[in-house]
Amino acid sequence: MIFEDEPEGRDVTEADVNRCLGWMSRNVNKLAQAIADRQHLDAYCKVVEAQQRALHAGEAAHVAEREARASQQYKDALEAYRDASKEEQTMRYYWQLAETCIDIWRTRCANVRKI
Repeated sequence: MIFEDEPEGRDVTEADVNRCLGWMSRNVNKLAQAIADRQHLDAYCKVVEAQQRALHAGEAAHVAEREARASQQYKDALEAYRDASKEEQTMRYYWQLAETCIDIWRTRCANVRKI
């Protein structure tokens, strides 16, 4: 069920839960790396901006900021940050999907026990 095209309305099975748990255990390090990469690039963008501002130290602050943010190095850092953010969010959404699948199965099992 997880990450596949399945017919709507199909119940979540124990096999689906096992696939979700397996996916989560195989991808926990990838999620952690995606989070770390995004955090690193967030800080790196600030470093690049500061370096580029330093090149225009004799100019007014708004001019130095404008020139720093217009630099190719800063644009490259922002693009890398965007890519890292996308990877992190993709992993987070898949993780939430797996958790939701498990929660649905858990709820249905509890409802069956009540009957």
